[in-house]
Amino acid sequence: QVWALFINTDFGSSGASLDHGRREAVVRGVRAQLPRTQALGFVKIRPLSTAKEALSAYSLDAGGPPVLKVLLNEADAEGMQAIGADLRAGRAAHTSLRAMELVLDAQDAQRLVQAPGKNDVLGMNLYDELSMPWRIVGIVDRIPYGPDPDKEAPVGYVTLGDSPMIANLVLRGPNTAEQAADLAETGVRVDGGRVRFGEPANLAEKAEEALAQYRSRALLGLIAAAITIIISALTILSIVTLEVRRRRRMLAVRASLGEGPLATAWHGARGVLIAILLGTILGMLAMWLAGPSLASRGMLKPADFAWAMPVCSALLMALACVGAAAILLREFFAKPLAQHLREE
Repeated sequence: QVWALFINTDFGSSGASLDHGRREAVVRGVRAQLPRTQALGFVKIRPLSTAKEALSAYSLDAGGPPVLKVLLNEADAEGMQAIGADLRAGRAAHTSLRAMELVLDAQDAQRLVQAPGKNDVLGMNLYDELSMPWRIVGIVDRIPYGPDPDKEAPVGYVTLGDSPMIANLVLRGPNTAEQAADLAETGVRVDGGRVRFGEPANLAEKAEEALAQYRSRALLGLIAAAITIIISALTILSIVTLEVRRRRRMLAVRASLGEGPLATAWHGARGVLIAILLGTILGMLAMWLAGPSLASRGMLKPADFAWAMPVCSALLMALACVGAAAILLREFFAKPLAQHLREE
């Protein structure tokens, strides 16, 4: 089990903060209450939190265009181990004013490797919006921070500051909900003051809740897409039926004069098919123009344009062609030409 508890500090009127020494005292106090805890540390941003955090932009050169937008989290080494951000390569960051070091998750590293001329991210310098250099010293496993991993920003980690304004205590181990609740209620005494905790959050349960919400939205989207396709199919079939019935006398005359079945079918449905083709092209153009804006708001991913739009367009045209063929067979070719010629 992985539990996260927001830290409320209360040191009376001394105005003391939860510095490194007091954090060590908190760890000792928590381990005394929960001796079976396997990993215990501190992070600023709790994974799977509903709070919206700002992203930090980094470029490859000072003052250059940003190549990476990162959710920057502050954590100590034990906190990263507790949340599951295990080190893959390099070492943990020891961030200070003299050594501005940064640890990236695997998604960050993969994006940077794809940059021209970059084969290894370890030791690379990234520049923030103030053109300050940050050296990449490690790569860690990627862990989920939200319900949709595809739309999440990559995550970077720096050392937790000496006097953090916000911090979360993270516990990994076979601790029960009752034990976590007792810890949150009693807190830990440190230097004559008391460190209190907010309501404990089980990260596994939070992940399940986030996944359930994601599945619900995906199911609603699938139902809406299915309804849209059904309505589109019925509309196409209705329009083709009306067009064939309106022109079947003319089609019968052309067939009587020796025109082939394929040419007759084309003359019967070309108006509808051309209109559908033009509508599809205009729809793809509108989506292509709106794509960057929608992607920046997280409404869709840029990769969607690589396959989703062509596939949808091809499906729509195939539906139109099959529907037109079926209507022509039923309304025209299945009946004698003389019957069509006699109809007014």
